[in-house]
Amino acid sequence: MNRTASRLLKLVVIISSVAGLALSAPASAKDVTMQDVVRAADGGDYEAALEYLDALLEEDDPQSWGLLFHLFQSGDWGFEADKEVAQELFRRGLRQNYPLAHYYAALMLSPGPFSTNRPPPPQQYFTHLQNAAENGLISAQYILAHEYRRQKKYTQSHEWFKTAANNGDALSKAMTVLIEEVEHYPTTWNPDRLRGVESIGHPLIYEALAALYQFTPRSTNLNKSLALTYARLAEFFGNPYREKELKILLKGMTEKEIIKAEDKAEKWLWSWAHNRKTFLGEASAWCIDEGHQTISCISAAPNNHSTCRNPYLTFGFKNYQNFPAYRACRENLFNKQKQPPKHIE
Repeated sequence: MNRTASRLLKLVVIISSVAGLALSAPASAKDVTMQDVVRAADGGDYEAALEYLDALLEEDDPQSWGLLFHLFQSGDWGFEADKEVAQELFRRGLRQNYPLAHYYAALMLSPGPFSTNRPPPPQQYFTHLQNAAENGLISAQYILAHEYRRQKKYTQSHEWFKTAANNGDALSKAMTVLIEEVEHYPTTWNPDRLRGVESIGHPLIYEALAALYQFTPRSTNLNKSLALTYARLAEFFGNPYREKELKILLKGMTEKEIIKAEDKAEKWLWSWAHNRKTFLGEASAWCIDEGHQTISCISAAPNNHSTCRNPYLTFGFKNYQNFPAYRACRENLFNKQKQPPKHIE
């Protein structure tokens, strides 16, 4: 642990339950903003980032305390993870009603992934999640949208997906397009909007495109080859195309046509994965950098990336994919990955 990290740890222990802390910082807090912390960390200068953070703590800045919690929780930037200190910071955040603390409280109460057989979460889970979402935390907005969707409260779900999408969340953008083009009545099935989010890596978009090109009433859009390509992409990402529809789709296609359509699915997948301007490319960067260039790693990348980047979105970091805790998180999820992602509802 470096000098500044050690100093911060001592300070946290000393003031464990005291609010309104005043610290002797290396620079006047008036001259420092969270953007100074972000720029230093993005540039790989973690020592400078910690010194700026130390200065911000002088003003009892909510974001700085949330970031300090993350550092002690994850062991990022040269910190040694300390769960006891992290828990004290977490409790302090709840006492001060910090949105990030409410988000972590919701995660601790979460019953697990979105699935139909999942036990219902406690009401406190929704209270914390709603607080964090209403205060602008994108990750909380995305999760809350899925929770409303699971409860079949589709209007609320759509609004939260739109909010998160407008704040820059790619997976929420895909869900917003899906809801507006495929699920809202009357449906429009606009191929341009659906294909506009195809490089995000969302299986429900691929399912919708497969159905569009197989069954759409617009005769100009019927295309069995494209339908099969998207059906295979949906399968890559853990959502096998419906068996009955797949049999109908394959009927009448030659072996050569089937092979060509399936090869196109792989070609598109790798093209998106290697293009870091796409969300799938951004999410797949870890897989490629670490030499895990497999469909299983790429198909899990959007969800794994979203999970591991959550602590950084609130603060505006750009190069968080190089941070030690992000890479450790991706490694951990990759090692746990025993099978393709479960079906998304």
